[in-house]
Amino acid sequence: MRLSRASGLIGTAALIAVGMSGSAIAQKAGKAVVEDYIREPMPAGVQVMMNEFEGPVFADASGKTLYEWPYKALRNGATGDQKNKPSLCEDKPTTVNAGLMSPYPPGLELPNVATRPSCVQMWPPFLAAADAKDIGKWTTMERKDGRKQWYYDGWPIYTATLDHQPGDVIGGTKRKNKGDAPVWRVPIGPKPNVPSQFKVFQVVSGRLLATNVGYTNVFAFSTAFKRWSGKPPREFRPT
Repeated sequence: MRLSRASGLIGTAALIAVGMSGSAIAQKAGKAVVEDYIREPMPAGVQVMMNEFEGPVFADASGKTLYEWPYKALRNGATGDQKNKPSLCEDKPTTVNAGLMSPYPPGLELPNVATRPSCVQMWPPFLAAADAKDIGKWTTMERKDGRKQWYYDGWPIYTATLDHQPGDVIGGTKRKNKGDAPVWRVPIGPKPNVPSQFKVFQVVSGRLLATNVGYTNVFAFSTAFKRWSGKPPREFRPT
């Protein structure tokens, strides 16, 4: 079935895929089964933590999840950071909205203007030491206040005051941000360790293992592919 109509968690699907492909996409930690991921170079003080719904995420030394704020053009405005550009999250409270859709054009005064926290107060930048060196996908860029901020794959990185316990991911989600949905923060993390014929999708109920075109099982994909092309997909023939 299509991903949008499917439900399920990666835990059980991962074990099925291991049997099919011989590639380990889940690993045992004691008695618990957790999602495996591709190891990559990280700066000192960055770690990978497992979240029940968002899977493996990068976190700082204290366990605070790390987020990006990707740019999104809305119907009546735009907000978020741009890739490889200076951070737009500043230590100055926002007093008017950026615009979303009719009847919410940009420039409307926000509530609680006198007591509104700034972006930096809500989303502290993940700062780098003055002598920090780039490593892998991790780079740094100077903020307007002169401090250095970590970037991941070109995006400025933050923590969230909404997260309280190590491993919390209350500040955002990896779910796709489409249509007229507002802009939200996205927790960053390493790539899933799955065969090339598969992808891991973030859904409301957790992590979902599917084929790389969005089907949740091989039989459904093979049936649909055969209907479209007249022949079964070679990459999914039993081995």
